[in-house]
Amino acid sequence: RLRSETLLAAYRPLLRHRPTLRLYGVAVLRAICWFGLLTYFGAFLAEELALSTGLVGLAYMLGGSGYFLGSVLSGGPLGVVPPRTLLVAGNIAMALLMGLAFSAILGPIGTVVMLPLAGFAGAFGWVAVAALLTAHSPAGAGTTMTLHGSLFNLGAAAGGAIGGLLLALAGYGALAIGLPIFGLGSALLAWWPERREILSPVERTEQG
Repeated sequence: RLRSETLLAAYRPLLRHRPTLRLYGVAVLRAICWFGLLTYFGAFLAEELALSTGLVGLAYMLGGSGYFLGSVLSGGPLGVVPPRTLLVAGNIAMALLMGLAFSAILGPIGTVVMLPLAGFAGAFGWVAVAALLTAHSPAGAGTTMTLHGSLFNLGAAAGGAIGGLLLALAGYGALAIGLPIFGLGSALLAWWPERREILSPVERTEQG
């Protein structure tokens, strides 16, 4: 029978493991930043930059292509880079690029170019979080990633809600400033102050 105690027992090791909880926090914050901005990017292109529906669709296609390329490279040629480094760098770049895109100072072409670049950088964080969680979680990979997926989706929903609130209160400028803060916060959470807790055994050996 399906019992609550059985479910709680599966997730209890995760809730007691601070490095894993920290990574879950990183995932939620980066989801708020990425999906909050991505949700309103099409409206921004249409309303502020007067792009047609077709061009908005093209921009999203380019963004998806950048994300795909970043995923392939981070799991391939960039696999020699420590996941933590990819996670921090990717989150910082994603947040700054998306904030720059919403600033409207680059014009239509420059703004559209920011989306695939942000997607390329954002993919680093996704791959790095998955690698760190599966390598260092005290629970099974299935349980670990199921909870990660749930929390990531929760962050995505929160990003849409927070982005909508900022947009209603102060317009797209508030999005350009407010939501990237969550992305930068995710990078800070991944790096400081307990960064050694999420290092791989090889990294800990190399750094003494």
